[in-house]
Amino acid sequence: MVFTLVLSACGNSSYNDCNSILSNEDSYTYQKCVDTGSTDASLKREFQGFNGKDTIWMLDVQEDASISLDLSTNLSSGKFKVLLVSEENEITTLLEGDGTQNTSIDLEKGTARIILVGDGTSGSCEITLSDISNVSVDSPSDGLDSEEWMDDFYNDWT
Repeated sequence: MVFTLVLSACGNSSYNDCNSILSNEDSYTYQKCVDTGSTDASLKREFQGFNGKDTIWMLDVQEDASISLDLSTNLSSGKFKVLLVSEENEITTLLEGDGTQNTSIDLEKGTARIILVGDGTSGSCEITLSDISNVSVDSPSDGLDSEEWMDDFYNDWT
C-alpha cells in the first residue's frame, strides 16, 4: 500500500481554482495545525500558515437527508472558506472569512465532502455537524492517523 501526500507551494494558491477544489486529491500545507477537542462530527482547529485544500469529512448519504452545521471562524490573516462539494461536483460555500453561520443543508444520496480552503491563513475554526440521520461521517483517511501510517509504513519496509 502506497500513500502519497502532495504539498502545494505557498505561492501556488488554489483558493479560487475550481479544478483543485473539485479534485479528489488534497493539496495543502500548515505551518502549525492543532486539533483540540475534535470528534467524528465536530472540528475545533487552530492553525497558522494554511494554504491549499484540506478535506475534513466525507459524508456518505444513505438516502436524501438534511444536516445541520454550526460554523465559526476567527482569522488573524489570509483568506479562508468552508465548502461542501456534492457527488455531482457542485460547490456550496458554507462560510467564507470571519464569522459564524448556523445552517441546514439538503444532501442527495451519494457522497459529499466538506473541505477547508485557505490562502496564507492563520486563525481558528470550529465546525459541528448535527441532525445527521442517514449520513455516515468519515475522515478522508478512513481513520488512519499519521502515527498509524508511519507505523504501517515502517513495518512494511522492515
